[in-house]
Amino acid sequence: MERLDFSDKTSYNAVEAAIHLNRYAMAKPFCRDANVLDAACGEGYGSFLLKKWGAESVVGVDIDAAAIEKACSNFKNDGLKYIQNDVQKLPFEDHVFDLVVSLETLEHVDDAEMFLREIKRVLKPGGTIILSCPNDPYYYERDNIKNPFHKRTYTFYEFKEMAERELGSYVDYFLSFALDGFINLPFERRTEPEHDIRENAFGMFHHVLCDHVLCVPQERYLNQWNSNYYVGIWGGGSAGQAYRYSAVVAPRDFFVDHKDVDYDLLHHLEDICREMDILCKEKEENQQNYRENEEEVTKLKLEHERQINENHHMKSDLESLNMVLERLKLLLELRQKERDQAQLHMYENWEYYQQTLSQLNKSQILGAIQMGSASAQISSGEQKMEEAKTAFEEQQEEAYEKASLDGLLTIDMVKNLLTAQNFSMPAGYG
Repeated sequence: MERLDFSDKTSYNAVEAAIHLNRYAMAKPFCRDANVLDAACGEGYGSFLLKKWGAESVVGVDIDAAAIEKACSNFKNDGLKYIQNDVQKLPFEDHVFDLVVSLETLEHVDDAEMFLREIKRVLKPGGTIILSCPNDPYYYERDNIKNPFHKRTYTFYEFKEMAERELGSYVDYFLSFALDGFINLPFERRTEPEHDIRENAFGMFHHVLCDHVLCVPQERYLNQWNSNYYVGIWGGGSAGQAYRYSAVVAPRDFFVDHKDVDYDLLHHLEDICREMDILCKEKEENQQNYRENEEEVTKLKLEHERQINENHHMKSDLESLNMVLERLKLLLELRQKERDQAQLHMYENWEYYQQTLSQLNKSQILGAIQMGSASAQISSGEQKMEEAKTAFEEQQEEAYEKASLDGLLTIDMVKNLLTAQNFSMPAGYG
């Protein structure tokens, strides 16, 4: 768990309370009458403990405004204050604090070297610095599983090399491990845990100081590779003041398979699940919109194809109509020529008729025979004129009938088509 949650959302967890309290317990022997900086204090429970353990003053600094707000609300005390600020650029003058405590911070900052230089700058000469760092390579052995809140992981030697480069090599190191063992409890504690203690993380403040603890040799090989976290204490008096062995324990019944629960990670996974649900809903909506759009596109494609086919048919019809118009034009030209020929023939007959009449008027027909012959000639001329006129009318009627495409088009329709094509009827038609 990255930070203890003191709200009612998270129940009390003895193991999480133990590991968080155990880290701060390393600073307890250095607190008496000291001015203390708790760098990256979180929700302030550690700053509160440092003041309770005898510090003259404690300043808790954290970049998270929500955490500082909770610290000010939950953990008030005289001589204790909280400041929202980046620990990589502390708002203090040089050489202000007797003790600087920063637990599980290096893995969260962007520039760990800058952070170490800052806490060294604000430390008084002869003061003490206490740092802890999680052994992430042990917690997360597989490369595809990492703590999402950590910007970098450190082996013990990486932690040691970087810290000593900035803070110096006068340091005592400690390694943290889980415990197996037994504890003798007073009979009156048989009714624990009390209900109110189990409600949330405030249960950790009900701890008591053990009178006597013995540490027996372990059966398994323990070293920096399988420890839970590393602690370094820098300072001139650290060797004499620090606890050589310190522990925070939580009794439990023996036949229980204990499991560590990372509530921060669980909350983070819950947030991810909620985000996944939202994304899934958005995906379903997008898929539905895509299907609807796809149907609309299909309809548009079909309509487009229909219009293309319709345009193709219209083009074919137009081409056919143009062919009809060309045929009509040719027929009309042919009929015009035939009409001209008929008119010419009529004019010739008319001239012949006029010449005949002129001859009759000039010669003054002599005799009955001559008059009969002239009458016969006149009758013959009139008959020829009637025949020419009748032939001309028949040719004209035939031309109109053929121009109307054998009765399929009326004379008016032909006129209209010709007019649309800017073609005028010949003089004398219609």
